[in-house]
Amino acid sequence: MAELGRTPDAWSDHDFLIITVAGAQESFRQDLSWLPDGERIVLKVRETAHGLKVLHDDGHLLEFAIFDEAEPHLARVNDDRVLPDRAHVEADLQGRQAGRLT
Repeated sequence: MAELGRTPDAWSDHDFLIITVAGAQESFRQDLSWLPDGERIVLKVRETAHGLKVLHDDGHLLEFAIFDEAEPHLARVNDDRVLPDRAHVEADLQGRQAGRLT
């Protein structure tokens, strides 16, 4: 999704993180009605404690994880673009990408 350093091809999926208020994460993982074309979801797989893979009937794959404001340090990120940055996490993600934070 970030499209930094490379252009997505026809087989690219959407990888993203959601940062939400503490306590709301699991409700977003369980009820996927907030996703575009939610009625077209044919498969939902819980991949990690925070993340899911969701497949639509047209083959479109979403891979995402949902964290609260204190949890972004748990994510493994290689490219990022923050849209929007209401929790001010962009500096943290960029710092970890550059190896300055752990």
